[in-house]
Amino acid sequence: MNRTFFITGISGHLGRTIAHELLLNNEKVVGFVMPNEKNLNIKDYPNNKNLTIVYGNVLNEKDLDTFLTAKNNTNKILIHCAGLISISKKYEENVYKVNVDGTKLVTNKAIEHKVHKYIYVSSVHAIKENGKNGLITETLNFNPDDVEGTYAKTKAIATAYVLAATKDKINTTVVHPSGIMGPNDFLKGNINSVLTQYLKGSLTAIVKGGYDVVDVRDVAHGIISAVEHGKDHNTYILSGNYVSIKKMLDIASDFTNKKKIKFVLPSWFITLTMPMIALHFVIRRQKPLFTLYSLRTLISNSNFSNEKARKDLNYAPRDIKITINDTINWLIKYDQI
Repeated sequence: MNRTFFITGISGHLGRTIAHELLLNNEKVVGFVMPNEKNLNIKDYPNNKNLTIVYGNVLNEKDLDTFLTAKNNTNKILIHCAGLISISKKYEENVYKVNVDGTKLVTNKAIEHKVHKYIYVSSVHAIKENGKNGLITETLNFNPDDVEGTYAKTKAIATAYVLAATKDKINTTVVHPSGIMGPNDFLKGNINSVLTQYLKGSLTAIVKGGYDVVDVRDVAHGIISAVEHGKDHNTYILSGNYVSIKKMLDIASDFTNKKKIKFVLPSWFITLTMPMIALHFVIRRQKPLFTLYSLRTLISNSNFSNEKARKDLNYAPRDIKITINDTINWLIKYDQI
């Protein structure tokens, strides 16, 4: 089959990993990135003779037209990864514009250009929690009022739009990754940032709690598999396994022989001292590792089922120890610690 993969957000953690996998399999890839993107180096991608880069903004219709016509005589497979992650509960206009307005434009253009397959990368945060510990499974109903925080609400709105707008028009599959970590994270995502700060020795205490963590490479495999095996207008949770922050850093300690962190602070203590913590990061001009919203996430229900993805997509997330070890090796290789 003469086909080309079109990936928005190809310079991001997940987009980059998907592109790597596709290029290693000798697939043709067209990547869409913001102009003057600093985290893009064509030489970092394998078999880059098969890679075409188009610069533009997901909020610009003409840019998207240029992107989706870069390779016209082909079956187009569009993977929409571009988005902004936020750990804030308050409304953030830029996050809304990119995640909602941008996704609406990308979806409309996918229909207009008659893509062969459309994969939208949503998030588990778009799915309503099932009580304190109830099993969370796939759904086709997404309501921003059912979830908390700007990121979750924007993903819920966007997911609902994608499913409604493309029904009976183009073949669409939605995937919901959980907390992503792993190699190739040049943008320093939240989970990898915690690991990095620990390895640098600047993290001496942590907060109690954890979340479902999945290897970025497993999510990439799941998405690529969804191109062939993902059912039309179906959703798939691409989760891994629950791991506490303490357990994650203890595993890192075992690999590096760095001293284990002994101080695990209750969330209520962090809540009380949050103004001082926020000031600390402002003074040091650093992105905060935790916010009140992210603390709530660490004690929320993250009992996600990936059974459907295992059955339909042959999805098989690896052991978290492998992910942490590979991430540490990557951080060392690229002088991130």
